[in-house]
Amino acid sequence: MIFVAENVGLRTVFVSLISVIWVSMGCGIPIQTADAVSESSSSNRSELIKSTVSPGGIQAILGTPDLAVGSNRLSFVITSSTGFISNDSVRITSYLGENDAEHQDQIYSKDILASLRSWEYANRGFYVATMEFDRPGTWQLNIHIDNETIGLTILVSEKPTAPAVGAKAIRSKSKTIGDVNDIDELTTGSIKDVDLYRISIADSVSSGKPSVIVFASPAFCTNAVCGPQVQVLQKLKNLYKDRAHFIHIDLYDNPSEIQGNLDNAIISPIVHEWNLPGQEWTFIVDEYGIITSRFEGFGTFVELQDSLLTLLE
Repeated sequence: MIFVAENVGLRTVFVSLISVIWVSMGCGIPIQTADAVSESSSSNRSELIKSTVSPGGIQAILGTPDLAVGSNRLSFVITSSTGFISNDSVRITSYLGENDAEHQDQIYSKDILASLRSWEYANRGFYVATMEFDRPGTWQLNIHIDNETIGLTILVSEKPTAPAVGAKAIRSKSKTIGDVNDIDELTTGSIKDVDLYRISIADSVSSGKPSVIVFASPAFCTNAVCGPQVQVLQKLKNLYKDRAHFIHIDLYDNPSEIQGNLDNAIISPIVHEWNLPGQEWTFIVDEYGIITSRFEGFGTFVELQDSLLTLLE
C-alpha cells in the first residue's frame, strides 16, 4: 500500500459500531477491531469509529469510514482532554491487521504526514491525507503526535458504498423550490438560500455544467466530524454560480415535520438512491455527469474550491 499526503488546505445507510475488542499487535500499541452491522433511522445515532486513547488522553475520531481499494481521502479529528488538537501535521504508519486471514504478514507503509485543514466557520480543524490501498481488509493506522502514538482501525472494502470517483452521478429527481410551498420543506438548517434548491440533481448533471452536490442535515450536525457544509456550499455558489450548479439535499425528506425530534424523521429517498452512509457527503460532478471528487464528512472550502476549479479552468 502506498500513502500520498495531500498538499493543500478533510455502509446500506448509517451503520452502527456494535463491538470493540482491544488486542495487541505485538508492536506495543493496542488496536481496535470493529464490526459495523446494524442500520439506524438516523445518522446521528451512528457511533463514531475512534482510536485508542493515549496515556496523555489523546484520541482520533475517523471522519471517512467508507474506504475501499484504490485512492481514498482519509480524514480524522484528534481530541484531548483540553479540546481539539491543532498541530500542523501528524505522522501516520500503517499495516494490514492480523485478523486478515489471507494476509497474515504485517505490511508497513512508509511514514506519511496528514495535514491539518482548518475549518472556516469554527475554531477547529481535522487532518487529511490521500491514501492508496492495494487490497481490502482490516488495516491498522498508528498516528504519532506529541511523542505519543494512538492506534486506529479502518476497514477497507473491495468497493466503496457511496458512489465512487469516476462513476456516473445518479440522475435523481430531487425536489426543488418549485415543488414545495415553503423552503422549510427542503432543509433542516437556518440557511434559506433558494439558489441551492432551484434545480434537481437529474437536471443539473445533464446540463453541461459542473455540479456541486451536498447531502447534509444542518440542524442535526452535532458530532465531532460533522461541519457547516451548507455554509461552504453557499460561499462557493456566491463565487461561481454562473459557471456551475450548487445543490443542497437534506438527509431527511420531511424537515418541516421533524421540529427537533428525529423520531419523526424520514430518510430522503435521494439518500437511499445514492446509498450514502454517514452524516455528510459532497460530490463534485463534471459537465459530462461524471463524479470527479467526493468528500465524506465535512469538506473545507479550500478542498472543494480546488476540486471545482479543476473543472472550470
